[in-house]
Amino acid sequence: MIYVLIFKVTINGYRVELEEVSAVVSKCPGVNEAIVMVKDNALIAFVSPLDVDVDLLRRRVASVLPHYMIPTSLIKLDSLP
Repeated sequence: MIYVLIFKVTINGYRVELEEVSAVVSKCPGVNEAIVMVKDNALIAFVSPLDVDVDLLRRRVASVLPHYMIPTSLIKLDSLP
């Protein structure tokens, strides 16, 4: 089985580098780990730990990234696999 990792995607006509979004999310207060992926043409950020302040995270990401690079969903996990 062959897996292909894609780091640049197009969402609603905008080119998005998933690593760039992950880097910004990772630098937010309280975030230990973060990864961003695309599902159904939307960005989803997985973050750990469970006690991350999602409201603060959304504000911080929105202050740094353009609107089309802001994850539509933030999912908190105990740890990332």
